[in-house]
Amino acid sequence: MTSPVAATAQRPARENSPPGRRLPWSVRLFTRLSRRGLPPPVCGVRVAAGLGVPAADGTALRTDHYIPQLTGPRPTLLVRTPYGRGFPWAFLFGSLFAERGYHVVIQSCRGTGGSGGADQPWQHEREDGQATVAWLRQQDWFTGELATIGPSYLGYTQWALAADAPPELRAMIVQVGASAPYPLLYPGGAFALENMLVAVVAKRYWEHGLGAVFRAMLRLQARIRRATRTLPVIDAYPKATGGRIGYFEEWLTHPDAADPYWTSLDVRADTPVPTVPVSLLSGWQDICLDQTLAEYQRLRAAGHRPRLVIGPWTHASAFNDDLPIVVGEALDWLTAQCSRDPAGWTRPPVRVHVSGGRGEWRDLPDWPPPQAAEQVWRLAADGTLSTSQAAPPGMSSFRYDPADPTPSVGGQLLTTKAGPRDNKALEARADVLVFTSPPLPADLEVIGPVSARLR
Repeated sequence: MTSPVAATAQRPARENSPPGRRLPWSVRLFTRLSRRGLPPPVCGVRVAAGLGVPAADGTALRTDHYIPQLTGPRPTLLVRTPYGRGFPWAFLFGSLFAERGYHVVIQSCRGTGGSGGADQPWQHEREDGQATVAWLRQQDWFTGELATIGPSYLGYTQWALAADAPPELRAMIVQVGASAPYPLLYPGGAFALENMLVAVVAKRYWEHGLGAVFRAMLRLQARIRRATRTLPVIDAYPKATGGRIGYFEEWLTHPDAADPYWTSLDVRADTPVPTVPVSLLSGWQDICLDQTLAEYQRLRAAGHRPRLVIGPWTHASAFNDDLPIVVGEALDWLTAQCSRDPAGWTRPPVRVHVSGGRGEWRDLPDWPPPQAAEQVWRLAADGTLSTSQAAPPGMSSFRYDPADPTPSVGGQLLTTKAGPRDNKALEARADVLVFTSPPLPADLEVIGPVSARLR
């Protein structure tokens, strides 16, 4: 891994006082703790905080500019977030990337973090992103080299900008990110109630500090069971979230994917596939995994060569467990794409973590792996699973009790229950069907898409 600016770093200008102010001590501390495994910094960083960037309708979007203390032109990295501009974005993107030579612009989305307007998720990201780029063009430090980065909702703000990509956009780095709201809220057509309660509580309190988030999550943990088992949901949830949330109720009352409410928010609809180089990062237990894989396939079908990295992570654990991988991937992608060495990217396009034993990282030429062979396993009414051509006729049934719904044990969740979990207790329930094969004669590696056809 190489630094994107190590070969061209210059000494800071000394003729005038540097712009901005010194980074807060907490940002400096977290930056220092996060440097392990990364290229060394090449410069100091200052920040101009609380700038008012005008949206198209004149609304002020609060923005922080992290300024690398280097002379000469430097690329710009744009981060648009509804979760405030403090922890973790200030050090994770603001400081870590600016000290490696990038101007970093972190902006609070409309209605959040001091920005004007109403907080309406998904609604204004296209036009507000374009207005921010228009503002960047007026800044004397902006060179016309722009990249975007960010996880989760911050991924949607990137896709929204790329739907009508400005000519300055050189690269996107979408980390555990969503490209459309409906599949995230209604995976498989059913509202992801527990996940969305966690998401709206985090969004509502994040900008008020970690203490506020911690208290809100404790309240949610104490009340989420009742909120998810009481009908109607629209009357049960406020005690868990600390009050009514208008946009959450809009999500609940628009269950149809074809509803104009959702189709208007799908930035992929009726827009060309972005030609911008895209780096995609997700985890096998990430709630955004399916969207990440779909975006990879969409880009590949259009003839592009995106980067895809999938690790042994949940929606948040990559940043907690493997920050050097997450940030290192981003720095390497920026190095290759932001006019430093655009022909220097020679890695295979796909890198995935394969579990089993101690697990291993594997580089692949594509996804699904071209060498993977499809296997068909058939379910039988007696609870067996086999590769035989025909299963004995019969029927499997179970009794579902809505008063005692089948729980989700592990998997793609936003709670602490996320990730791989022992399902023995779940499999013993009367409302769960289990199909088991005979002992395998040899190890079987399952890699690639898995699907089930039921009737």
